[in-house]
Parts: sequence; structure tokens; C-alpha cells
Amino acid sequence: MTSICQIRDSSSTAHVQLVAGERQDAWLDVWRQLVPKCIMQFPEWRMNAWYEYHRSTRGVSDRELTFATIQSAGGECLGLSTWFRQRQWGAWWWKLPGSGAICSDYTRIPCRPGSERLVGKTLADWFISRSRQTLVSAQAIEVDGHCEDSPEWNAFFERLAEAGWQRDTVAIEGGWRIELPESWDAYLASLHYSRRRKAKKAIKLIDSGNLQHLVIRSLDGIRRWWPDFVRLHQKRRQHVGDPGCFADPAFERFLKRTVCDLARNELAWLSVVVDAGTPLAILLMLDSQDFLWTYQSGIDTDRLQLEPGHLANAATIRVAIQERKKWFDFLRGDEPYKAGWLAQRIPLYRTRLFPPGVACWGMMAAMWLVRQWRRRSDNRPRLSEDSDPEANERSNGDDR
Repeated sequence: MTSICQIRDSSSTAHVQLVAGERQDAWLDVWRQLVPKCIMQFPEWRMNAWYEYHRSTRGVSDRELTFATIQSAGGECLGLSTWFRQRQWGAWWWKLPGSGAICSDYTRIPCRPGSERLVGKTLADWFISRSRQTLVSAQAIEVDGHCEDSPEWNAFFERLAEAGWQRDTVAIEGGWRIELPESWDAYLASLHYSRRRKAKKAIKLIDSGNLQHLVIRSLDGIRRWWPDFVRLHQKRRQHVGDPGCFADPAFERFLKRTVCDLARNELAWLSVVVDAGTPLAILLMLDSQDFLWTYQSGIDTDRLQLEPGHLANAATIRVAIQERKKWFDFLRGDEPYKAGWLAQRIPLYRTRLFPPGVACWGMMAAMWLVRQWRRRSDNRPRLSEDSDPEANERSNGDDR
């Protein structure tokens, strides 16, 4: 059954309509029409994040996913947004599927062009209404991985501020994106001498047959190479003393199912560099329209002398140029090597919002103090160009 919550004010007639679990699949095609270019906003990504990962996470409410559609007075869907609730810091938090360790970047609210601010404002009104209820209180909201120029989120934040909500926005690790030229030679010519030399060496090793570069697009091929991808990713993370995200079975369930779902529509593939029949490096690529994103990678840390990261990145960037992509995105993580490939940093932010009330504002102050303490004492191992020159670290920059 569909639950309806209508929010109207003097400036709009849009309203929020909640869709119950058994009706949500019927809205996925609408979602795909509204979604921005980044695949991490696609329903395959967000819905699998909920069902395969978040539902089993500690503190998450066992109720169904909140699936909110924002509709005009005439019933046209202007946007939609999905949320779940998690108990943390003694309060219930509203969060977006794909947040936390999954690190979904460039977070947006899927909207019809031109409706972004109306959608953000209407969704904020819905949260304000919820926070005023005694039994269901939106005690805090977290929006992870958004850009500062997102019109729908800015309208969302502004409307909550008008209602007395407090906002805590912190910079997290940025995304890194290369604007690709029309040819590989033009790209090589734009690189610094030392990086150009390494890139040319990598391509020469592949083109001469000393190494192989495989683009694995088929579903069967991805399933075949998946254990090697997981093994190399874990090996790289454990090389620097980190357990690796695949130590959590729920994360692997989420990612494998999502990649397979995307691969059916040619939206995900593996970039594999092979030496003597065994993989040196594997990149997990997300592919849509003019964009190619590197979500995760794995390298053989026993053969770092071969510079597997350089090999994989050079070969994959060349494929992107050959396929006429306009952008190659390393996604989140401020590792120095990305600038060497001419990637430009895109700032990303995490925003937390607290409704009026002493308890919630006290929680915000306590979190701020903890964050400051952690920043001063944070000695977590970080991948460097010396120990792992090119592998993309999916760090969520979590300050909780």
C-alpha cells in the first residue's frame, strides 16, 4: 500500500509520496530517467546497497527502506530519494543507501532538470514534518559525498536552516577527474616528463606482448576474474595493515551483485593486467556515457617492482580515450599520484543536520569535539607512491 504525505507551502504545490516496499520496483524505470550521470546514483547501486549491505549493519532499523517520490500537483514525478534509519550516538540518523564504507561519490537527489530546488525544498519540508512528530523523530540527517554546488542539496539545507536546524558540513577526501583529449598521443604530450616516461613504458610492455591488458565486459568473465580482484584488493589493503573492505561479507555481496547487475547493461567492467598468466593489477570500472570511473583496484604487492598501478592506469586511460570518453574519474581519495595523471580535484563534503533542541545540538557539539580529537591523533596507515604508486584507495574519510 502506498503511504502519502503531502507538504505544501505558499511557493510550491509539490508533495512527497512514500512508496511501500512491494510497489518500489515499479518506480525504478522512472528513477533511471531522473538519475544524474554518475552510476553511484543508479537504482542498481542504491537499492543493492540497502538490501545487501545496510540492512545487516549494526543499529539499522529493520523497517523497510523509505522510498520518497516528490510529485507535482498534477502527479508528475519531479524527483525521488531513498533513506534508511540507523541508531548512532543515542539518536536515529537518516542516511542515504550507499553511504559510509561504500563511499558513493557526487551524491545527488535524482530530479527532473529545472526542478532541483523545488525537490530539495519539498523533501526538507517532509523531514521537518517528521521531526515534529512525537513517535517518529528525524533526530539527525547525514548527506555523505555531495558537492558544494548541488542545487537540490543547497535548497534542502537552506529550508532546514529556515526551520531552525543546525548544519555541520566538513570537507572529506575529494574526487579526482581527468578531462581527456582526443588522442592518446595528445594525452602523453601533456604529462610531466617522468609520468610520460612511465606511461610510455607501460604501454610498450603491453603492446609488445610482454604483458597483457584485458578488458573484461562479459558477465561470465567478470565472475571468473572476481576472486582474483578480491584477492588482490585485500592483499593491497593488508599490505598497509588495513583489513580491507572485503573482510566484511556484506560488502562483497553488495558489490558483486551490483557489478553483475550493471554489467548486464554494459555499465561495469574489469581492467586486468596479466603477467605470465597471473594478474598483476585489476581495476573495477564504472562506465556511463562520457564518463569512466575507477571504483576500486587491486594489485599484487609481491611484484611492486613492475609498477602494476602505473601499468593498469595507463592501459585503462588509453581505453577511455579510444572509446571517446570525455572524463576519467579516480573518485574519492587524495592520493598524490592522481594529480600526476592530470586529474583535477573536486571537493566533496559530508553534511549533518540537527533539528532544534538542546539534546540534538549537544550531540552536534560532542561530535565536533570527537572529530577534532581524532584529527589530532589519527595515525592510520596511508598508501603512498613508494609502497603502492597507483592503486586507488577507497577511503571514506569517516570521522565518526
